[in-house]
Amino acid sequence: AAARTVLGTPDNATGIVESLRAKVTSSEAFQRKVAETCQQAPGHPECAAQAQHALFCQLLQRSPSEGASAMAGTECGGAGSAAPSLLEVTMRRLRSRSAPEDDLAKEMTHDLEMNFNKIAPFGKEDTAKELQDHAAKTQDTLVDAVENAEVAEIKRAVFRALTRLRAATIKEFDTIARLETQAIDAYNDAHHYRAENPLAHLH
Repeated sequence: AAARTVLGTPDNATGIVESLRAKVTSSEAFQRKVAETCQQAPGHPECAAQAQHALFCQLLQRSPSEGASAMAGTECGGAGSAAPSLLEVTMRRLRSRSAPEDDLAKEMTHDLEMNFNKIAPFGKEDTAKELQDHAAKTQDTLVDAVENAEVAEIKRAVFRALTRLRAATIKEFDTIARLETQAIDAYNDAHHYRAENPLAHLH
């Protein structure tokens, strides 16, 4: 009840956070950092949203302000996420000053400008490139799967053709062998060749 009286409404704390987020994310340095992070991942429209959230959280965590630390805990899943009372207490202190988020926004924006090349939204600069590489690998995997399926079908078609050719060849040789046997039998019947020339070595 006391917190409700000081804050006015339960949404006041959220309002301060969102106001701070709007001020920080609209800064030229912030937008430039997000654009730089995602320029290597043009095929990932979600990169900008992810980078904005990650960069905002990182700036909150870098700030020595007690208010920033409390916000980071609740907004970014930090250690303070399990203690909303800390945010309420901090918000009471912030609300005692006019536009408390202005000073914090200026501080966070200044930190980003001074450490522009050191701060990486995802923790390392090549994460956006990793997103692009992952998409490329996924596409390559799909292409390989299609190509492998096509190659496998070609191999199966060749195997079926060879099988049919082998069967036809065997059938052809069987026909030739049968005709040769019939010719030999006919010659023997006509000339009694086997009776006159027995194959002694077979007996």
